[in-house]
Amino acid sequence: MLVAALLQPTQAPAPAAPRYAVMKTDVGGGLDPAVGPQVAAKIAEALRERTGGEVISADEMIAMLQHEKQRAILGNCKEGDSCLAELANALGADAIVAPRLSKVEGALLLSVSVVDAHTASVRGRVSETWGGEPLLLLSLARPVVDKLLAGEPPPVGVLDVVGAPPGARLILDGNVRGTAPAGQMGGVVVGAHRLEVQADGMKPLTRWIIVERDQVLNVAVALEVDEAPFYTTWWFWTGTGAGVVATAAAVTGVVLLMGGGRTGVAVQLNADQVFAGAR
Repeated sequence: MLVAALLQPTQAPAPAAPRYAVMKTDVGGGLDPAVGPQVAAKIAEALRERTGGEVISADEMIAMLQHEKQRAILGNCKEGDSCLAELANALGADAIVAPRLSKVEGALLLSVSVVDAHTASVRGRVSETWGGEPLLLLSLARPVVDKLLAGEPPPVGVLDVVGAPPGARLILDGNVRGTAPAGQMGGVVVGAHRLEVQADGMKPLTRWIIVERDQVLNVAVALEVDEAPFYTTWWFWTGTGAGVVATAAAVTGVVLLMGGGRTGVAVQLNADQVFAGAR
């Protein structure tokens, strides 16, 4: 039995989960720096959830690093700098995660990079544009981490738009994906998307949404009737045109009745002005 036990193949130990260190968020574009720690904390939370490994937050980094020089590195390291590798070695981390938050064309831009701790080379980079409620930006942490970990092809989810009138166009990030009722739309890349719903005679609806990996996102919409101002309707301009013609005819009639006197000439000029205005 001892020999049989020795002959049985031994299972290789499972590889240890990588250890990540999340830098403090670089906040620019005039945004409130107070949002930076919230973004970094959400990304660290998503990394722990998705990898099951150890994740060192920016606050934990400061507590672990003892020397003032290392504290300075923590605040000044940028993507691509060799000091990231030095920082990772000091922390015993396998990779450094560097988030950045800025403004672009009236929206928020969240960019997150993963830098290899040993080579200081960028393993992956994900950018997400968000034009919705600023507080909901934090919900992008999980999709961003999923993209960083998956690489190519990116992970996808499912979108289901309900409540749109039949025939309404469903537009995602500027591309028509179908018409209502479209049912569930699969293959939607995780992350932020701009959803538009357009239907004839209805006010268009725009909404920012966040799709998560292997999840169905149900979006309920209710379009409102587009009541155009009275002066843009066909019946208003038809009636106006008829009124102008009737007024011009009446003035011309006055001219014919009064003859070619001085008053008649003045009235004729007014009639010409009316026609000129109508044209």
